[in-house]
Amino acid sequence: MGFLPLSADLALLFLRIMLGVSMIALHGWDQLAGYRDTVANFPDPLGIGSNASLLLAIAAELVCSALLVIGALSRFAAAVLAINMSVALFLVHHGDLSQAGGGEPAALYLFGYVTILLAGGGRFSADGAGGPWALAAFGGVAGSVIGYPLSFCFQPRDYDLTASLGQYLTNFRSVLRHEALRTTAIGVWIATALVLALAGFFIGHAMHRRRVRVASPEIPQPPRL
Repeated sequence: MGFLPLSADLALLFLRIMLGVSMIALHGWDQLAGYRDTVANFPDPLGIGSNASLLLAIAAELVCSALLVIGALSRFAAAVLAINMSVALFLVHHGDLSQAGGGEPAALYLFGYVTILLAGGGRFSADGAGGPWALAAFGGVAGSVIGYPLSFCFQPRDYDLTASLGQYLTNFRSVLRHEALRTTAIGVWIATALVLALAGFFIGHAMHRRRVRVASPEIPQPPRL
C-alpha cells in the first residue's frame, strides 16, 4: 500500500467532508425542504416540542456540517453534531443497532464526530490554516445561513410566497424557481455570504497581526561602545 499517502491530516479532511456533505444532503436539507411534512411526525425526545426539536436538528445538521466541511470551529461543530446524534441514538432509538431503521446510522455518525472532536480538523482546514482564514470561513457559513432569510426584506409583498417570512422560508424551492423573486433571493444570499466572509477575513487579519506584534519579543540592542 505504499502508493497511498500516509497522512492523518488527509484522513481527517476526507472524514470531515464525507460526514458533512452526507449529513447535509441526506438529512438536514431534506428536513428543511419538507419542514411542514416532517414536523408532524418528528420525535420530541427532550420534551421541548416537535417544532423546536426539528429546528435544532436542522441547525446542527446544516450549519455545523458546513463548518465541518470547511474545517472552521471543527471541534465545536463536531461536539454539537455528536450531541445531536447521541440524542437520536439513545433517546429516540434507545440504543438499538439491530433493527432496520434503527440507530445504526446515528451510531456511525456519532463515532465519526467523536473522532474529529478528539483529533481536531487537521492541517487541511480553516482552523489549521490559522490567522484570518478560520474567521473568513465562519463568516461565509454564517452568511450562507442568514442570507436567504435576509433576502425576504428586499422582496415585494405582492406574491403569496412573500406574504410572511414563514411562508418564504418553507417554500424556498418555489421562491428560487419564481422568475420575479429568484434574482433578489440568490443575489442577497450570495452577497451576504461574501460580505461576512470578507469581514471575517479582515477582522481575523487585524487580530492576527496584533497577536503576532504582542507576542514578538523585543530584540535587545547591542550596547554602544
